[in-house]
Amino acid sequence: MLQGVDPKAAPGLFKAGTELIAAYGYTTAQEGRGNPLVAQIMKGVAASGELKIDVGLYIDILVDRDMVLAEESRTYKNRFRVAGYKLTIDGSPQGFTALRDRPYYNPPEGFREDYAGYAAVGADEIFDVIDFAFKNGRQIMVHANGEGAMDLHIAAIRAATKKYGPADRRPVLIHGQFAREDQIDSYKELNVFPSLFPMHTFYWGDWHRDRTVGPVNAENISPTGWVIERGMMFSSHHDAPVAFPDSMRILDATVTRRTRSGDILGPHHRVDVMTALRRR
Repeated sequence: MLQGVDPKAAPGLFKAGTELIAAYGYTTAQEGRGNPLVAQIMKGVAASGELKIDVGLYIDILVDRDMVLAEESRTYKNRFRVAGYKLTIDGSPQGFTALRDRPYYNPPEGFREDYAGYAAVGADEIFDVIDFAFKNGRQIMVHANGEGAMDLHIAAIRAATKKYGPADRRPVLIHGQFAREDQIDSYKELNVFPSLFPMHTFYWGDWHRDRTVGPVNAENISPTGWVIERGMMFSSHHDAPVAFPDSMRILDATVTRRTRSGDILGPHHRVDVMTALRRR
């Protein structure tokens, strides 16, 4: 929310963002990739008593590890808390920067035929930071969109779980848009909470069908049905400011999976209204 913003304007922007989110009916929000400066700004606004909702901040683990160790809390102070770590493994599927396990279906002109995206961070560093979070009993949310990124995420979580044993760490998968069914099995096995992005079925569904993964694999983007079949808890998010935090748009996309053109992507992944309400 506040990355690259003039520090003088940042408090007002942060406050305005929380007011927008509150206007859509939310009582809690997350800043999903912050740093110590962002934390300082947010704490200052919170101390003024002006927050209308609770806000949890996740610090980029590649930027700062010590702050979370010192300030992480499971309770809010002035409606704000440092909640844990964030790691970003790859980019966006619609932008062809998610790390896949196979080539993209129909990438832009000039891309190689075997182009499969790329990782934003090396495998050794992924294993290292997830090991660090598990060792210190801290929650870590991991952005992984492509199958290749999730393979790395799963392998690192499995290694850390084997090393440190089970505990209440509550690791989270963010997005997981191109997840394979076997990867959902692994996330259940490893007690990873999937926060999925079914809003993409509306905003980018036609693009995924025609360009990124093709008509067959597009049926399974943001695979809420596979998660429900396994009895897993999950959430649906909006990723503002990528999309407005419109709670009804999230509900509609999760229930109908209707694209802008009116196509239905993966009817077997649609969920009933009450299930979708509980997971927004």
